[in-house]
Formats: sequence, structure tokens, C-alpha cells
Amino acid sequence: MKTKFSLYLIIAILFLTTNCTKDKNEGGEAPELPALETMALDFSTFIDNEKSGSLQSTAVVQPSINFGVAYITVSVWNSLLFTNLAIPVVAYEYSFSSLPEYVGDNKWEWSYTLGGEYSSFSAILTGEKRTEDIKWEMRVSHAGTNGFSDFLWFEGTSKIGGSEGQWILYHSPAFPEKVVTIDWEASGDVINNVKYSYVRELDNDRNADSFNGSTLEYGVDDDAGFFYYDIHYYNAQESRFVDVNIELNKSDHSGRIKSTNWPGGNTDWHCWDSNFQNTDCE
Repeated sequence: MKTKFSLYLIIAILFLTTNCTKDKNEGGEAPELPALETMALDFSTFIDNEKSGSLQSTAVVQPSINFGVAYITVSVWNSLLFTNLAIPVVAYEYSFSSLPEYVGDNKWEWSYTLGGEYSSFSAILTGEKRTEDIKWEMRVSHAGTNGFSDFLWFEGTSKIGGSEGQWILYHSPAFPEKVVTIDWEASGDVINNVKYSYVRELDNDRNADSFNGSTLEYGVDDDAGFFYYDIHYYNAQESRFVDVNIELNKSDHSGRIKSTNWPGGNTDWHCWDSNFQNTDCE
């Protein structure tokens, strides 16, 4: 009995080893996934892990006006992206822990299931190698109430070598229309620049979407030593578009902000120190 079990175990190991080797080698090397940060807004630049606790405990509970306005402005975009793009972003994140399978015609698939017993989603990410770039498509299915099948939640391209690319994200199966485009640039593993553009023309009530035309550009200026956010967005309270520029020191998270919506029409820089408190700009 023991001998028979050992024989089955050896056969199983050989089977798995043979199949894994075949999946890995067939069709050549699978295309490299663009970094998650090319899609998900990197809000961690507003958090100083070396200080006491999180940003919420140090800066939001007792905020200075200057830093508070900067935080809230970026939070508007962060909330917008999370509300509209939570499922596709999480689905894409899962692909990094999944093994690709070659399916022919220079295409690879990453497939997996998200969620639990009562609410699960199946996702298939396809990467197609072309002459100069990789074509990406993420299709998601959901069984049960309000179910859907093979919904194209996002697509995109990335240059061979990963120097730049674009994502196009769609709103939902109920409204299968473009909602956000993301253009990004990278140097090796470093994401230099990401620009989000809100392009949805109609809201859920089929009225003109006021936020359409809003943009947020995020990047790193290594020479100057700061992160930057250049934001153009529709301010619902003011019923007009507003421009905001934010610069955040990479080392101590001091920074500055200027806005076309600052009280009194002041468009000068307004600064905060490493403790997130107002300070004079140098």
C-alpha cells in the first residue's frame, strides 16, 4: 500500500512539473505586467510612516488649513477612483499572484476567482504581444443576482520594455462606457508620471456628467526632491472647474499648494512644514 501511494505521488509530481514547464516555456516568455501603480493612485505619498501613526491621526484630526486643503483635494480623486474602479483595480492586483498560461497567437491569460462563497467574480486578463507593444484586456464575470458575463472592464497597451502605456477603464456592466483613461510613463521600476482623465460624458441619470474633463497628473521630480499633483477638476460647490498644484517633499512631507479657488482669489503658494502645520513659504 505504501509503495503504491509513493508511486502515485511520483506520478503526480512528474505530471505537475511537466505541465508547469510546458505553460512557462510554450510561446516564449509571458509579457511583464505593468506595475499596479500605473493604475491605482499612489496616495501613500501623503503618509509619513516614520511619524506617529497614519496621516489621519497626525494631519486630519488637527489639520492645518494648507495641508488640509491639499489632502481633501487629492482625496476627491482618490474617492472617485475607488468608487468607480474598485473591482477592476482589485482584479488587476490579483493577476500579480497568478501564473499566466499561453493560449496561442502570442496571447497569455491570467485567470482567477475573486470574492467568497456568496459573491464571487471570475476574471481573465489577456496580454497579447505585438510588434511594439502589449495589448491588455481584463474581462470579468459575475454569477447570480445582477450577474454578467465577460464584461470588458478595462483595456490598455504598454510598450515593450515598459517605458509607457495607457489604460482605458469602463464604468460598469450597467453602463459599459469609458469613465477614466490613464496615461503613464516609467523608468525601469520607477513610475515617473501618471495622468488620470475623467472622460465619462453622461452620469447614471443620463445627464451631462459635470466631472467630465477633470484631470489629475501625479509624478516625481527626483532632481527637486518632491512629488507633485497637478489637478483640474469640477468643484460642485462652486459650479466651476478649479486648478490646483501640490508639491510634497519626498523626505519630510512638508509641502505647498496653490489654487485658483483659494479664498480671496489668492493664487500664491501656501506652505506647511514637516508636522503638517502652516508655515511661511521660502
